[in-house]
Amino acid sequence: MSISKITLYIPVIFYFLVCPVNLFGQETQTIPKIPTGAERKFVLTVENDLLSLKAHGASLRGILAEIKHKMGIEVAGEIPAEDTITAEFHHLLLEQALYRLSPNYGYQMKTDEGQQRIARIFVLPKRTEPAGPRPELPVTQTVTSSPTPVLQEPERYPEADVQQEEKSAPERPQSFKFEFDPSASMGK
Repeated sequence: MSISKITLYIPVIFYFLVCPVNLFGQETQTIPKIPTGAERKFVLTVENDLLSLKAHGASLRGILAEIKHKMGIEVAGEIPAEDTITAEFHHLLLEQALYRLSPNYGYQMKTDEGQQRIARIFVLPKRTEPAGPRPELPVTQTVTSSPTPVLQEPERYPEADVQQEEKSAPERPQSFKFEFDPSASMGK
């Protein structure tokens, strides 16, 4: 009983055609395609890499998708669909325009090697709650108020007295010194 190779490959090919692609993994979330018609509540123009925007209650996600489309820049990040903005600015650089879009997000920009032009924008939500309560430091000593001490110049000793003190000071022992003579151990 021999089974041909084709009959073995048919179930494998059928499995890959029927099996959904997202079971194998998914790319990082990217900004969706540009909304159309009534969903669009903004006008974005790009001239010589300068952005102008007039938006009233427009989706931040939609504006970033439009920037991606018009400037050919990859935009990645998680922005809720309900985040809307109202803003108007004219002829701003991309970096300035992004920071004017929303104070709730931080933007990290990356350029490709050897190029000056921005290639990717990562949208990061800014932290809204504080990092946590400050730790309480234990009080180890209580300070009482006392008059400020007056600094006085130290007494000057004659040089002879200083030299006598140096001579009378006990000598410190030498640090450990290791000596090894290999000729003594070889039996010369």
